[in-house]
Amino acid sequence: MHPKIALSDGKRMNDIIMFELQELVTRLSKVQNHSVESRLFLNITTANIFYQYICSKRFSETDSTFLKTVQIYDAVFRELFQGYAIDFMPWMKLFTERKLRVLKEQAKEVSKVTEAVLREHTSNPDSPDLIDIYTNYLKENEAEGKSPLTEEDVEVIIEDLIGGHSVLGNLWLWGLYLLAANPEVCKNIREEVARVTCGMRAPTMEDRKQMPYTEATTFELLRVVSSPIIPHVATTDTSISGYEVQKDTMVMFNTNDINMDPQLWHEPRKFNPMRFVNSQGNVFKPDHFIPFGMGKRTCLGDGLVKATLFLGLSTLLQNFEISLPQGFAEPDMYGIPGIVVPREEIRLVFRRLDIAINMA
Repeated sequence: MHPKIALSDGKRMNDIIMFELQELVTRLSKVQNHSVESRLFLNITTANIFYQYICSKRFSETDSTFLKTVQIYDAVFRELFQGYAIDFMPWMKLFTERKLRVLKEQAKEVSKVTEAVLREHTSNPDSPDLIDIYTNYLKENEAEGKSPLTEEDVEVIIEDLIGGHSVLGNLWLWGLYLLAANPEVCKNIREEVARVTCGMRAPTMEDRKQMPYTEATTFELLRVVSSPIIPHVATTDTSISGYEVQKDTMVMFNTNDINMDPQLWHEPRKFNPMRFVNSQGNVFKPDHFIPFGMGKRTCLGDGLVKATLFLGLSTLLQNFEISLPQGFAEPDMYGIPGIVVPREEIRLVFRRLDIAINMA
């Protein structure tokens, strides 16, 4: 069973994201014109998007348990994406027992929240979420005595999927940082949003086909930041460009090398969304652009990520002028690709634009 079947409800996804974005706009409006570390704002939003979409559960941003969970997920994300030697040489865990012990304690705290969410979950047959899909799967297969999954497995899967919100929040933060340093890109997106919505409403996923520049900007963000793809394992002996790869060998995609290859991209160190727009004005994705991997093991949340980035960038630029604080360094296009976690926490300034629209 591939749980991606549960991630195909476009309207439900759109409604959840749009609601959380309006909540985000409200929170950012309260800190406008100030230099703020935006990560927690974005992570609260992405966490609630993931929890609602996967578990039909929403938390208040003042819920201390929820905030602690978001912070734990972020801390774990930072640890996992530092590129430590233990990631490639597992035997080195002998020298990192203390750090692993801390991670295990953090995992226990997250599990308490997951267990509560599963325990309190109420099924909705008209709009099933991922928990419903897994629960029904367990019941059907347990009745026949052949279920390869247990309830504990489901809990772990749910936690792993929810954890994707930290990766998305980090990617979104990079995107706002890059946009703040590229006012012309912001201007183009804002004009595209205004043209499609006529200043009367918030953008929706139905607008995507009419907003190629905005969608192209999300692709350019995915290209530049080059988040690593989860390692895979060869299921059989094979060869790649003459290199022999034995069965069970760990295989990793070097997305940074692909996305910054001057033989594949014109001026790869330049942030240029138009590289994804063809001469007919339509979004174009070359075959070598694989931000979510390829084949049946592609990222499960690719649709949710792309939708959140598209609506997140367009909605925030519809409502705010986003800039860098005075003296804060602009993005280094030779330093961003491949590092994932910013070396210095990104600070941004949001100035509310004078718009009066019905966001319902």
